[in-house]
Amino acid sequence: MDRNSVIAALLRSINDRIVVHDYGDGLLVDLPLTYSDGDSVRLLVEPLGTGVRVSDQASAYERLLLADVNTDTGRAAEAIASTVRVAGLANVGGEEDEIATFGPLEDLGTMMLNVAQASIRVEQLRWLAVRRAPVRFADRVVERVQSVARRDWKVERNASLRLRSGRERSVTVAVETPTAAAYVQALSVKDKDQAAEHCYYLFSWADVPAQSRVAALDGKRSDWPSEVLSELGSVADVEFFGDKDAVESAVQRALQGAAAAH
Repeated sequence: MDRNSVIAALLRSINDRIVVHDYGDGLLVDLPLTYSDGDSVRLLVEPLGTGVRVSDQASAYERLLLADVNTDTGRAAEAIASTVRVAGLANVGGEEDEIATFGPLEDLGTMMLNVAQASIRVEQLRWLAVRRAPVRFADRVVERVQSVARRDWKVERNASLRLRSGRERSVTVAVETPTAAAYVQALSVKDKDQAAEHCYYLFSWADVPAQSRVAALDGKRSDWPSEVLSELGSVADVEFFGDKDAVESAVQRALQGAAAAH
């Protein structure tokens, strides 16, 4: 094996994996290079004046935006500027968010390689994205309730619920008006049995009217065993978060029913 055979083998592999598509006055070129998600790097090659322009069509920037990376300021912006500068790119006639360059036709191969490498390096900055903790289901339920609250409603997160035994336990959220109250317990689908048992205990011992109790279940009816739904239905109004406006409507019904009874 000599160096020429190695180079020839590599070039054959690269050549076989390059795909070119007609695109207006130019060409779209899929290269045997990929972004971190496995998608091929695609470049737009188009004539411009006396030369040719090569662009990644803002693919790298779009991927950063999807990853919630701030490309305007901070470390990401500095890294992007440095990458473009080191690659010697001259973005002529394009948008600011494109990784692009312009030059004579005889330099096309070098320009394509430089743009592709710069685009990949910029896309890799997605690791700078701030990883946000997922929103807890209980917090999503509270937000739903708060979204329909009127000015005279008092919405309390982790509200105290009085039990017939005299003890007090915490419920996900409570809504109080001058004449009524509603109590909502959130049940995450991640731990159905424990959540259902806790809710059943809480509401079966609650020293509040039955029409004031709402069990807000994560997902839809098909996500929960029918036996669990039957048990919960004996102590509360069972509603599913996946059903549009179901939880909000249940709270309003609970307040109306409690006000009428009052």
